[in-house]
Amino acid sequence: MPYFAQKYAGILKACFATVARPSTLPFTLVLAIGKNGDVLKIYNDTATNIYTCMKKDLDAEVFPAPPTSPFFMHIKWRFTD
Repeated sequence: MPYFAQKYAGILKACFATVARPSTLPFTLVLAIGKNGDVLKIYNDTATNIYTCMKKDLDAEVFPAPPTSPFFMHIKWRFTD
């Protein structure tokens, strides 16, 4: 999680800066991560324009190798003013 938080804070900020009328609707992601850290599958509950912006980075991500495979990482995004 520290790796994700550090890297994706900047990606999230860039998405809010570049997406026209960025959605502030909350969304949840579950990432299935393989034994080499590659993203096997992304599950999401709401396809907002911010999620769509982040997805290209998530699809190409290689995380540090997880302790088990597949490793499921649950992330809940909520935005406040």
